[in-house]
Amino acid sequence: MSYSINIIGAGRIGQVLARLFVLNNIAQLNAVCNRSLESGKLAIDFIGEGTALADVSELPTADMTFITTPDDVIASCAQQLAENSLKPGSIIVHCCGAKPADILKPVKKHDVLIASAHPLFSFGDRKTSLEQFAGAYVSLDGDKEACDHLQTLFAKLGAHTFMIDSRYKTNYHIGAVFASNFLPLLTHAATQCFQSANIDEETSRHITHKLMQNTLNNLQVTETIADALTGPLKRGDSALIEQHIASLENTDLHDLYITLTNASKVLVD
Repeated sequence: MSYSINIIGAGRIGQVLARLFVLNNIAQLNAVCNRSLESGKLAIDFIGEGTALADVSELPTADMTFITTPDDVIASCAQQLAENSLKPGSIIVHCCGAKPADILKPVKKHDVLIASAHPLFSFGDRKTSLEQFAGAYVSLDGDKEACDHLQTLFAKLGAHTFMIDSRYKTNYHIGAVFASNFLPLLTHAATQCFQSANIDEETSRHITHKLMQNTLNNLQVTETIADALTGPLKRGDSALIEQHIASLENTDLHDLYITLTNASKVLVD
């Protein structure tokens, strides 16, 4: 089955998902609605089909409408969409990990289905995202029939879907932040230290990436998370830890190192 879809707020997530749907002949893009017509046209150029619009009221009817805007405007988008003529039985879905499907309730007056579909995936470079999306996990909540359709849709992209209880979405989303959003900070901290040891920036980044990948590989095969922990804390080398802290005195990384070291003690106690 091929769906007709609209995208509201086609940033990186909306563009990558729409392009994947089109590439895999899963859906036909009707329209993209962005804040500016110019950004909408750029999104259409990447996706490869569809019409760029600048007003939600201009959207044509579709089998699915994806809201991939920033989290704080999803509710207002739902309110605006509720003023449209929506196709009965169609699906309105947002892609926020922290908010429940119920935030879309205003559109329910049109006899439509609502859901949220949150890809646990880091949408950085769009081309790389297209190549690496297969295998990603996507959480679903909302109307069962809508989630069933979304499960089929994402399965065709090689993604794994699972249901999430909307009552626990905040904790779930915090997990995503820990797993993904803090890695750039840790990369920055590590490369800063390597560079302060007179290692050039490019080599510093390669070293950091290799160590992180090595640790991720270990986490996949160790029996427990704690088994993958290495370094002075694991060895009980408190003197070396104090040496590290002293060396970082008067730097931006001093407090971060202490905080992370103290937090990591849960893995050795």
